[in-house]
Amino acid sequence: MSSTKEQNEESKNLADKIVDICEDVKAVDIRVYDMTESSSVADFYIICTGNSEPHLKAIGDKLDREMRDADKAASVIDGGASSQWIVMDFHSAIVHVMHPDARSYYNLESLWSNGQVSPEKLPWECDEREILTSERPSRRPDF
Repeated sequence: MSSTKEQNEESKNLADKIVDICEDVKAVDIRVYDMTESSSVADFYIICTGNSEPHLKAIGDKLDREMRDADKAASVIDGGASSQWIVMDFHSAIVHVMHPDARSYYNLESLWSNGQVSPEKLPWECDEREILTSERPSRRPDF
């Protein structure tokens, strides 16, 4: 079994490879957040921007292809260029490829910049209108 130090090094190498691929396809505003101390979901979160739907698709496709070629395929890919947000789960690194409008709107950086909020504490299970507006339905206890 690998030591924690070896696992952290493997995760860091994976994140570095992902960043290199993103840079190759001209992703912009690439940010890497080390969450090794604050998240049990992944060690690194990577956010980058594609300036158009074709650019988002190119970034996602290149990441998918090159990581598969390196035998590091994503376990899950969600979203697409038309949704303005692609999420790719590489186990110890999660990549968010976002359109500038979506990145500005969701502002993930404000949550993760200092490892302040773990992804486990975000309200992922909610109604669509809760995501898109500030509306929150009242919560009644079930009896």
